[in-house]
Amino acid sequence: IDDLYTEASKLVLSLRSQFAQLDSPSTLNNSSNNLTNKTDVFESNLYTLSRKIDELQTCLSDTNFRPTKKESLKRRVDQLFEDYKSIQSSFYSLKARKDREDEEKTRLKFSEGLRGEHSINIRNLVGESESLSNSSSMGDDVLSMAENVFASLGQQNDTLKAIHRRVLDFSTNMGITRSLIKHIERRVFVDKVILFGSMTFVLVLLVVLVYYFRF
Repeated sequence: IDDLYTEASKLVLSLRSQFAQLDSPSTLNNSSNNLTNKTDVFESNLYTLSRKIDELQTCLSDTNFRPTKKESLKRRVDQLFEDYKSIQSSFYSLKARKDREDEEKTRLKFSEGLRGEHSINIRNLVGESESLSNSSSMGDDVLSMAENVFASLGQQNDTLKAIHRRVLDFSTNMGITRSLIKHIERRVFVDKVILFGSMTFVLVLLVVLVYYFRF
């Protein structure tokens, strides 16, 4: 039992030294692989210490010692157990703190990435807004031109109708020949075709311009 106690005591000293290295800034700033390896070794030694303490407690229960020696051994084993619990608690606190720091670093990187992405998106949206504004202004100009054309064509149509009615009245009064009236009607029909053809062309041109400047 003395040899087992000596091994456990050395392991406590070793664990304290290892913990001091783990908690140092140089180790915490090292690569994650190196830190993980040291953590794995520490956890393995901590588990070994736990097993040795269990063996010491079993020996105390199963072996007959003089009362004074047994009491002395029990105090020393109890002290080892307290050391073990203290080291274990400190190690778990260190792991929790390291996990929080890693989460915070990850969150900051993610936030920086989002800010950069949002900045790019905002610039793109501003560019698209300016493009749409220019397209809207040009579309308004085209609409205004189309309205003027439609108004002009409407006036011409009204004028042709009035002329047509006057010619018909005049032909009735003056006896103009039927062939002249038909010629005038054909002219009116051709003018209507030109009117509606012009309106259709302007509408198609408007749709093409709006589509081009929006997309």
